[in-house]
Order: sequence, then structure tokens, then C-alpha cells
Amino acid sequence: MIDRLSLSGQRIDIGNGSVAWAPCHIGTSTEIGSSSSIGSLAHVGREVQIGNNCRIQGGAYIADGCVLSDDVFIGPNVTLLNDKYPPSNNPQQWQPVQIGKNAVIMDGSIVEKNSVIKDFNLKV
Repeated sequence: MIDRLSLSGQRIDIGNGSVAWAPCHIGTSTEIGSSSSIGSLAHVGREVQIGNNCRIQGGAYIADGCVLSDDVFIGPNVTLLNDKYPPSNNPQQWQPVQIGKNAVIMDGSIVEKNSVIKDFNLKV
């Protein structure tokens, strides 16, 4: 039988004004800036760097080694991978995703078949 209380989500203070909502996973050697939030059922891998004022919504998956600058929003169920052919189990081939400060991929955007998003710089 499922314990419904364990699935209800609890606020966990993780320091610097940042919070996580249980249940979620935060890997070893992950650094989390101030005033950030990690949603329930999110998976944040090992050695991830999360800047200040970031929001990672529920169900998101952030692979090992990814870097999120300040003020980044990751929507529900978004997946950031570090491996072109998962799971290669070969960290030498991994290329973690890096998201710059205030970077946004807008709703309604279309990423066409066989597209690559690389070295994207948003200048406001």
C-alpha cells in the first residue's frame, strides 16, 4: 500500500534561502546558489552547478555536470542530458548542458527535426 503522506511533498530547507520539495533527488557534490527552488520528483545529478534564484520545476531531470547560471527557469518534466547516446556510461564522452543567465526558450518555440541548439547567446 502506498503511504500517501510520503507523496504529498515536504519543504526542505537546503541553505542560503534555497528549498527542495520532497521527494526529489540531489546528487553528491552539487552546488546550489541562494534563493533557488527544486520541485518535487526532480532529479538533479552529481556535480551540477545551480546559480542564484533558479527554479527547477517538478519532474525535471538535470544530468551530471550541467551548469545553470543565475535566474534560470527549468519547466516541469524538462530533461537536460549530458550524453549524445544515453546511456553510454562513458563520462569522457559526456558534454553537460550549460544555460546562461536569463536564457529562455520560449513557449511555442519549434525546434525542427535534426536541429542543434549550440552556443546560443541571448542579448537584451
